[in-house]
Order: sequence, then structure tokens, then C-alpha cells
Amino acid sequence: NERVAYLYQPLSPAILRMIALVIKAADDAGISSSVCGKMAGDPTYAMLLLGFGKVRELSMDVHSIPRIKKFIRSIKLTDAKKIAVHVLGLGSAQEVRQYLFDQVGSFLVEGVNSDLLENDS
Repeated sequence: NERVAYLYQPLSPAILRMIALVIKAADDAGISSSVCGKMAGDPTYAMLLLGFGKVRELSMDVHSIPRIKKFIRSIKLTDAKKIAVHVLGLGSAQEVRQYLFDQVGSFLVEGVNSDLLENDS
């Protein structure tokens, strides 16, 4: 919705903590988690989502699938978890953005880009 689009803050620590809590609650209840949308289709967000817990299904537009597959195959889940845990302790969207810019960029492989990181560079 155009009237509320400016409120979109996917890197807000509150939003990220909520997503992490939902993923954990689903896992604790034996329910599988999947994420659909813009976050799933960006390597930086995908790394966070995987690091938050047992999210093993990401749904995105068809054009994002090759780069996300390539990226996920190039990272270790333990690295994603470390980054996700650290992000959950940060206090602002700007801190999260800077930390991800500093950390995730080193994981990007040739042919894989992150819209989040490119928009901030």
C-alpha cells in the first residue's frame, strides 16, 4: 500500500526479533517454517532467515532463485547463525544495516549480489 510503504523497515530489530521468535516457536512446536517474499529473495536477508532457525524453504520471484541457490550453497549454516545471533542484540535498523554490510559482503560470491548491500554502498 502506497500510504504505508514508507514504514517498511525489514531491518528493524523489533521486526527481526519477531521473525526469529516465530521461527523458534514453530520449531519448538514441530511445525516447519518457510518464508515468502522480498526478504527470501535477497542473500543478506536469506542468510539472516536461515541463521534464525530451521527455515529451510524460501519462496521468491523466479529471477532470484539462481542467485539465492548459489549463495546458500556457498555459506556455512554456523556462520549464518553467528551473524543472526549478533543482529538480534543490536539496537537500531542502522546498526543492523552497518553490521550486515560489514559481515555479509565477505560471503557474497561472484555473480551473487545483495540489493540491501548495494543500496547502501
